[in-house]
Amino acid sequence: MNTVQDQLPITPLAIWALILGIASLVFCCLPLAIPAIICGHLARSRIEQTPEAASGSGMAMAGLIMGYVSVLAFILACILGIITAVTIPLLNSLGDDTPRNECRENPVQL
Repeated sequence: MNTVQDQLPITPLAIWALILGIASLVFCCLPLAIPAIICGHLARSRIEQTPEAASGSGMAMAGLIMGYVSVLAFILACILGIITAVTIPLLNSLGDDTPRNECRENPVQL
């Protein structure tokens, strides 16, 4: 089924958005997610401005979605890391009832 949309050239920004979006998910890398989002938005706006000259809206949307998912995963990982960094020392101190200075206060000669 050949339509006009199939025969139009794909916008390079849409291809870059898709590549960067995939790479941002695979490598869990925020510096790749931000350009994926930017390229995706630019590609979609150019495709909407000139629909008769370019295609690739689906690729741009896929890059956008993967970029946003990668940013969301990064934010959640940071929040989880902060929560873990705060709670582990608290949990370690709960089960420790031994006095720390017992040897200094009660010296025993051998």
